[in-house]
Amino acid sequence: MKKDISLRVKKSGEGMLSVTCGLTIEKAEEFKTVLLKALEKTNKLVVNFKRLTDADLTCIQLLCSANRTFSEENKQLLIQDKGGSDVLDKVLRDASFNVLHCMSEKYCKKCLWKEAKQNDENDNGSR
Repeated sequence: MKKDISLRVKKSGEGMLSVTCGLTIEKAEEFKTVLLKALEKTNKLVVNFKRLTDADLTCIQLLCSANRTFSEENKQLLIQDKGGSDVLDKVLRDASFNVLHCMSEKYCKKCLWKEAKQNDENDNGSR
């Protein structure tokens, strides 16, 4: 049976986390467990949200916390694809989160959302 949240780790230490479900409060514990496993087993984690169906603020908080923890341990956490439906953008907007005024860089080496937004803009500009 295929998992909704799956982690693959290469021998190089790079991990790929694929999400093919909604990340709401009901999935928070499973998502947190997989993020902690990834922190333990990887030096770089790429999260693919291409097939993300739903999300809430719990997901955003877990990702921000994971980003901070990865940063503290000199590891990388990257978002590869936020999904065609812009699910995460909607959650951020609904929470009145302004990517341009993110203060996470005070605690982390980079803001996860600024970087994801820049990656999306670069991907859209190259098409």
